[in-house]
Amino acid sequence: MELLLNAVIPKDRSFAPEDHTAFSPQQAAVCDGASISYASATWADLLATRFVANPDFSSNWVDDAIRDYESQHDAATMSWSAAASYARGSFSTLLGVRYDESTRDVRLLSIGDSVAFLLDGDSLKESWPITSANDFPVRPELIGTRREDNLRFLEQPLLEQHMKVYRLAAYQDPRILCMTDALAEWALRDVNTIAALCKLKTTEDLAQLVSAEQAARRLRYDDCTLLSLRFPAVTRA
Repeated sequence: MELLLNAVIPKDRSFAPEDHTAFSPQQAAVCDGASISYASATWADLLATRFVANPDFSSNWVDDAIRDYESQHDAATMSWSAAASYARGSFSTLLGVRYDESTRDVRLLSIGDSVAFLLDGDSLKESWPITSANDFPVRPELIGTRREDNLRFLEQPLLEQHMKVYRLAAYQDPRILCMTDALAEWALRDVNTIAALCKLKTTEDLAQLVSAEQAARRLRYDDCTLLSLRFPAVTRA
């Protein structure tokens, strides 16, 4: 799995983004921290990094992530307002990509409204878990730092609904574009934009596109993340 572009454009250029990504040749992850929650960028970064290190997502996996997050905070030393916010929890989406070189399969995990776009070259084949710009949820599913907030998707068979397999052997030049919600919604409104996203080479390329589309009010003001992945082409006799 080759990383072509890993670009995160913050909604406010004066502040760090709440979106975070991580990548290895076998795994990749995109996480979108919820603005309304405490230290969401920290939680999103932790989830992305943890998935790439260990993609075996489960209730135990989430519990370990929560313990890691808790070890980084001490509510006793916080102001009353920060402690109250911390107690309400931190929240983030998680879109994970896991590549098996032996079978040429990609296993996807999606909790929330970040979207994976499967392409053959620059031709869109499928998007998941959302297929239409009109289908973005007002309140997406999120992974939280309070265990009780995660029960609704961690139990089987509910968790299986958040997983999908792409069998890349069926494609000549398979690629996957991972996007957080604002950019994904914009792309789904006009699939011709997918080819343009495939041609982006640098973070600055994406920043210029985002600025132009936001100025034209075609793209929501939010963090915009694009993780562009390419997989070995199929060799045919």
